[in-house]
Amino acid sequence: MTVAIYKKIASLHQVPFSAPDFTHNDIVLLILKRKALFDILFFFNNNYYGFTLTFMTAEELEQIWEKQVRNLIALDFNGEAKMSEFSYRNSLPHFPQQPAAYVGRFDMPLLIDPRIPLKKKHKLLGIHCVIDEDLIVNTTTFPDKPYVVWTHDANRYRPFSIKEAIGKFQPDEVGCPQIEVTAYYIQYREIFKDHGIDATGSLYGENSVPCLNTFFGKPEINLGEIDHPDSRWGSLSRGRETYQNPQDVQLNSALTSFPSSKIVA
Repeated sequence: MTVAIYKKIASLHQVPFSAPDFTHNDIVLLILKRKALFDILFFFNNNYYGFTLTFMTAEELEQIWEKQVRNLIALDFNGEAKMSEFSYRNSLPHFPQQPAAYVGRFDMPLLIDPRIPLKKKHKLLGIHCVIDEDLIVNTTTFPDKPYVVWTHDANRYRPFSIKEAIGKFQPDEVGCPQIEVTAYYIQYREIFKDHGIDATGSLYGENSVPCLNTFFGKPEINLGEIDHPDSRWGSLSRGRETYQNPQDVQLNSALTSFPSSKIVA
C-alpha cells in the first residue's frame, strides 16, 4: 500500500496523517468508525479512492513458490518425508491469488510443511533452542499437511507489546504459531537481520511466547514476555485463511477451480 493512498483517505476523512505511523489497520478502523458504506464498498471492490490495488502476477507467484520449494529441498525436507524430490514437489500447494482484503496488509506468501517435526527443523537449520519445543502450546490452529498463508514483515507491531499487538488484530487476522515463524526464517531469513520475530500464535507457560532472533550472529529461539514492549522484536501475524492442495482437504461440497483450496483457522 502506498503512502499516497493513505494520505488521500486521511484527507477525505479530515484526520491527521503521519507516515509511516498511519497504517492499513488505521484505515480499516477509520472506515468502520465513520460507518462509511461507500468506503467499505470501494474497499472490497479492490479500489481505494481511484487507486487500483495491484496483485502479483501468476508468474511472479510461481517464481516465489519455486524459490521456497528449493529452500525446503535444500534442507532435505523431502528426505525427511521419505519422498523423492518429484513427489515432494507435487505434495506442496501452490500459491493462490492474494485476497483483495490482504493487499497492503499480508503481502508475503509463505509455504509451511508441518510433516517435519519442529525439533527436526531446528536441528536442520542450526537453530539453538533454549526452550523445550514440546512444551509450546499453539493458540492458532493449522493443518497437518503442507499449507500456504499470507503474512507480513512484522514491522507494524514493533512499537507494541505482544499483548497489545494481538489486541490490534483485525477479524481476519491471527497470530503465527512457532511452526510458521520457523518456516518464515527458512524463506525470509533477511528479515531477521533487522529484528526478531515473536510467535504470537503460540504460548510457552502463561505469560510468554517463543521468539526467534539472530542478534548474536546465529539463530536462537528464546522467550518473550507478552506484556513487555521491545522494538527489537515484531509480533508476526497472518491472514486467517490457509490454503492446501485439494486432496489434503476434506470438503463437503465441490472443489473450486483454484489451484489450492482454502480453509479458515
